[in-house]
Amino acid sequence: MALKHTKVRTQPKKAQIILEFLFSMIIVFVMMFGLFMIFRWVGYEFGWRRVEHDQRMLNSVVEDYRALDQGPIEQIDPYFHKPAKMNAAWGL
Repeated sequence: MALKHTKVRTQPKKAQIILEFLFSMIIVFVMMFGLFMIFRWVGYEFGWRRVEHDQRMLNSVVEDYRALDQGPIEQIDPYFHKPAKMNAAWGL
């Protein structure tokens, strides 16, 4: 005569489901925080680049193309801006 278990679970363990959900939500929240910080950095970077470009264009210039760092060639220099450091974890 074979023994029969009378307490066989037919549903998964509720505690395991809750823990899996909790850990997955923690990971999702950390990823969302990282995305928000990256979007914040990108907005800051584009805004500051625009301000620096406007300042460069509004400065008075010497109309001598041979003058280094003063002539009109300075206004069209594409390397006028140094990017901000990306600090996505602790803010700007």
